Amino acid sequence: EWALGKAMKVSLQADFWREPTAPEGVATQSQGWNASGQVDFFFGSPRPGSLRTGLSLTGGRKSKGFFPGKPVEAGTYGSVGLLLAY
Repeated sequence: EWALGKAMKVSLQADFWREPTAPEGVATQSQGWNASGQVDFFFGSPRPGSLRTGLSLTGGRKSKGFFPGKPVEAGTYGSVGLLLAY
């Protein structure tokens, strides 16, 4: 994560995994990966005790397989969020 001034923050993430063997002895040995980036923008100047608003933009790409909060199929994903901070 890198702060680019007081109004913007950038972060990058990469994950690699191997599916564990199930208790029933079933092993698919599938492997997967996920790579994403996020940019947060805040509006207005920071003042103690004041509410700041902003936007969060996230985008990434993943392989087929389970990754928390993402579709099971391979592909590109993105999201936009609202930020509120004191």
